[in-house]
Amino acid sequence: MTAQVLDGSVAVLWGSAAKEVNWIHLSPKNGRVSIARAHADGFWVRDIPGVDGIERISREARDAWMRLRDGEDLPGMATHRLAPPQMQIVEPIPMVQSSAGQLPGQTELEL
Repeated sequence: MTAQVLDGSVAVLWGSAAKEVNWIHLSPKNGRVSIARAHADGFWVRDIPGVDGIERISREARDAWMRLRDGEDLPGMATHRLAPPQMQIVEPIPMVQSSAGQLPGQTELEL
């Protein structure tokens, strides 16, 4: 089982069942804090002190909402996932090795 890292970074999660994208601040002080969410019916963004890149996240959330509204699935936006089996720990998505190299948003994991 992987230990969750609360390092102040922002994790982007794709919810396949709800067809939504979630931006989560992995705060060392407050744990996991939702800062943005986009789904086909709309999106919201919360400006939280200490979270870098809120303007970029706002643009990404608006873009995700427009794409979801048009019926597009967005699993490629995810940088993190909920780790099996309990699906409670947020972990980086393992990098896929391919001839194209590392895909955008992927993080290399040490095994």
